[in-house]
Amino acid sequence: MLPFAYPLLSAPADLRFAQLLLPALALSAGGALARARDLGRPWLATAAALALAGLALAWAGAAGRRALRFDDGPIAAMRGAGAWLAAHSAADAVIMDRKSYVPFFAHRTHVQLPDETLEVVLRYARDSGAAYIVVEEYVVGSLRPQLAPLLDASSLANEPRVRLVYAARPDPGDGIAVLEVVR
Repeated sequence: MLPFAYPLLSAPADLRFAQLLLPALALSAGGALARARDLGRPWLATAAALALAGLALAWAGAAGRRALRFDDGPIAAMRGAGAWLAAHSAADAVIMDRKSYVPFFAHRTHVQLPDETLEVVLRYARDSGAAYIVVEEYVVGSLRPQLAPLLDASSLANEPRVRLVYAARPDPGDGIAVLEVVR
């Protein structure tokens, strides 16, 4: 039922949502194999070959590469920022980020970065006890354009509530900045 209901849902065309169909497809293939077993060995061999061909098609080419690719941001840059924070922040530091990857790699506490105006974000950083704010370039470009001033050197020079302590940009679009919240 799920393969037929999914197109009716208001879910975006994103691979991670479409992967919900995999258990339904596996159950369907299992049912077909069970029925083929009841019909005899030639039917079972044919059904097994078709199931293996379907599995191979699902993982071949672009579909398999997309399923195995991490698409939630520049993970290498996030690891680097996390390693820097682990080495340069207090063990009880609270890190504000949209997702918890950088705080996880730093072994620090995560607080959610709100989807609000820059003014509200900076006020919430202070109120929540965050010591650092992590801003990823791909997030600013696609989800949180209001954070763009935190990636701009001239804007940061005039922003007394935070100061840049770490920045890396291994590739265009993969930049990451760690800002210390000034108390």
